[in-house]
Amino acid sequence: MTEPLHDLQVERALLGGLIRAPKKLAELGDLSGVWWSPEHRELYALLRDTPADQIDQVSVPYLAHQRGGVLAGQVAYVSGLTGHCPATANLGHYATELKRMATVTAGRWLGDELAKASSPTELRDMARRLMELAAGGEDGDRSVFLAEAGRREIERMQTGGTATVSTGVSAFDEALGGLPEKTLTLVAGRPGMGKSALAECWAMDMAQRGLGVAYCSLELSAGQMWQRQIARMTGVPVQALRGTLRQHQWKDVIQAQEETEQGFNGGPWPIKIQDSPGQRVAAVEAHALATARALGRLDLVVVDYLQIMGVDNERHRAQAVGDAAYALRDLAKALAVPVVALSQLNRDLEKRQDKRPRQSDLYESDKLNQAADLIIGCHRPQAYDDSADPGLIELCVVKNRAGKGGAGAVIKAGWDGPRLRVTEYVEPAQSDLYEGEY
Repeated sequence: MTEPLHDLQVERALLGGLIRAPKKLAELGDLSGVWWSPEHRELYALLRDTPADQIDQVSVPYLAHQRGGVLAGQVAYVSGLTGHCPATANLGHYATELKRMATVTAGRWLGDELAKASSPTELRDMARRLMELAAGGEDGDRSVFLAEAGRREIERMQTGGTATVSTGVSAFDEALGGLPEKTLTLVAGRPGMGKSALAECWAMDMAQRGLGVAYCSLELSAGQMWQRQIARMTGVPVQALRGTLRQHQWKDVIQAQEETEQGFNGGPWPIKIQDSPGQRVAAVEAHALATARALGRLDLVVVDYLQIMGVDNERHRAQAVGDAAYALRDLAKALAVPVVALSQLNRDLEKRQDKRPRQSDLYESDKLNQAADLIIGCHRPQAYDDSADPGLIELCVVKNRAGKGGAGAVIKAGWDGPRLRVTEYVEPAQSDLYEGEY
């Protein structure tokens, strides 16, 4: 087995500092899994078991001796540990370094196991465990005291930070405050209702503002997504971009392409697209982590769409899709970003008079309702009523677990069909409404 990474000097410095400043034990969280030395591991357990007001440089060496085991007869050694810590202000750094080595060691041990894997299921399980390590999921106890969580929130508010991400569609942002971090948002709709266009508009707007986006497109290729975005930027029809451009269109297309290449701080928009078909949740996680590494940040993950994700059990697909939704919500919490997943609605919606989406319309799995924190149903009235405004798309708040704006609200946004673009809605004059296809 691979030899663990370790640094005994850092371990001594951290233990010595904890003896000098026992209140730091609670602040640093559980570090039980970071020690290489058995003596250090047992001494740390002793410190955790001892009330802070009973920890000092005189008491601890004798408590250690009384504990027995590997600490028996170690009075002189434990007494000298405080001399290895020059300043207790560095304890956070020492703890972080030991966590890093423990995480890398755990990853290397998984690599040893990888050589023994004998099935795709084992490989997927190990890949997931490796990604959890990379995201910090197994680097010790990640729990915090309520007071600590409150301190972080107050610091965020004092510095002007928010717990949501603006989408660029101001009506949506004003109604709901944007997309909440650490949550799963489902954007649902029947085919042709604009759900993919909405998610793309959110993602592209964020990328234009320098926010990092990992986009998993299971239906459209990266080239098709490019065509749709160029159409939004230039007005050149997607059909033209799939064929031969006219001379006057080339200038606009080239200019738009240059903007995507150099439009943010002289570099490309920070959005990476993975268009492999049948992606499983593990592939989404891998793409998100790879995007975060490549961009140096990650602010949004999009999956288009849930019902065509790869699953292990096709015979129980409804349950598998629901499990995938729960896994995506866990991913949002682990990466501290919004995850947006698109979802189909079932045909029963079209049998009733009111075509606006409801929770019961979600296709394939009731678990989707339970997993999602926010559900937005896309509805274009003109798809069912030729006399309705062709420039209107309704974003129906089907569920909202947290944040401003409750379920049942209907947010009006503008729909630019030829450009596949969701914009701000402008109420038309009655004379502007017309019959016929948009």
